[in-house]
Amino acid sequence: MSEVSFRSMKIGFWRQPPVGALNAEIDIAVSSAMETLADQGASIIPFTLPIVDVLDLFDHHWLAGAALGYASITEDDRSKLDSGFREAAEKGLRLSAIELLAAQVKRAHFGAAMDVALNGVDVVISPATAHLPFATAMNAPPNTRVKSWTEWTGFSYPLNLTGQPACVVSCGFSATGLPIGIQIIGARGADGRVLSVAKEIESLIGRYCESNHDLPRDGTRRNCKGPNCRRVEVPLR
Repeated sequence: MSEVSFRSMKIGFWRQPPVGALNAEIDIAVSSAMETLADQGASIIPFTLPIVDVLDLFDHHWLAGAALGYASITEDDRSKLDSGFREAAEKGLRLSAIELLAAQVKRAHFGAAMDVALNGVDVVISPATAHLPFATAMNAPPNTRVKSWTEWTGFSYPLNLTGQPACVVSCGFSATGLPIGIQIIGARGADGRVLSVAKEIESLIGRYCESNHDLPRDGTRRNCKGPNCRRVEVPLR
């Protein structure tokens, strides 16, 4: 990994997921991290995905992939699978060859459009996920309108389709001590740049945080007295 400087670096800020809404605490924390990078001399440029129905495109590939594995096992083994996976696989079995080939063509066009979009920036930064962490036994965060896992993973699966390298590092904590991450995305093949930028961001934000508050061993920020603490404070509704 090479040394990087944020001075004069062009960073695209991808702020809105393709499906659903962004959690307010995550928005505050990631926006704060972007302000820190701007203070280091980076130019922050709004970034949006190329116009395409990303969820529909992902669904076709995900469902077909699930069906491929599902078709290769016995009915007895299928009965042991997660019910959500079974449902996805059975939908995938109903896809036609024409539907799958059409999705593959759209995927190629989407990837090419992302290549062009990334030509105008050094890297793109986004939230890691659209929602805060929740219990592993759940498919979606509680007390929200989110019903499917694809509604809170919208910052990751588009890159599974396009093939751009990405890396996630921490950028702070929620008001209750839950971790919040940002994702660094680079042009296809620019893995080294992504890792170098991620390393520098992690170092920069780490120094910024640790120098301004007491960080308890459990990771929460409740004892912080510093003015620049990255614990997110949001008004109660």
